[in-house]
Amino acid sequence: MQREASNSEYRFADCLGKKVLITGGLGSGKTALLAKLLDEAINSKQGAKIAVIDMAPGERRIEFHIVGKTLRAYLKNLDLVQYKAPKNVYAPRLDGESKAHVEKLAVANANNFAALLEEFMDIPSKILFINDITLYLHRGELAKVFKVMSKCTTFIANGYRGKFPADDMGTGISRRERRLLDKLQKSMDIIIEL
Repeated sequence: MQREASNSEYRFADCLGKKVLITGGLGSGKTALLAKLLDEAINSKQGAKIAVIDMAPGERRIEFHIVGKTLRAYLKNLDLVQYKAPKNVYAPRLDGESKAHVEKLAVANANNFAALLEEFMDIPSKILFINDITLYLHRGELAKVFKVMSKCTTFIANGYRGKFPADDMGTGISRRERRLLDKLQKSMDIIIEL
């Protein structure tokens, strides 16, 4: 496994044929880097081979950071790839009003994302980009992610790694997110830590 320090100069060509995970805290630039790599992939005439699953909940402010941006906030050429995003994506730790509500939102995200993973497996692409995989890891099954990874030759995803400033209200989703992200990281060729 190759580890990379913070590196905004990382190129899509370096990721081709590899499994890549971009991690970092709030406002670290995970989505901006993923968008840059995706844009490079599209510009290298790979568009027809690319699928994108965008799980970002949409822009919001946490402390001094703007977080949750979708790839549509960065790129205007997503019509050149197979772009998929759930109709509704939640930020359970921010949107949840009680333990039961946080759990309900986390399960809804997992179900919505699992449906998109199934769609991908029915018609896989050689290259798969996933924005904000950690929202799925709150309640989704990691085995499904590994199955999807086996269907593509290039896998590039980003995920949150840090101490989240909002409480998960005792649901355990923050602990589970970290544990499953650690497991996912072990199967990567390249880890970019921002």
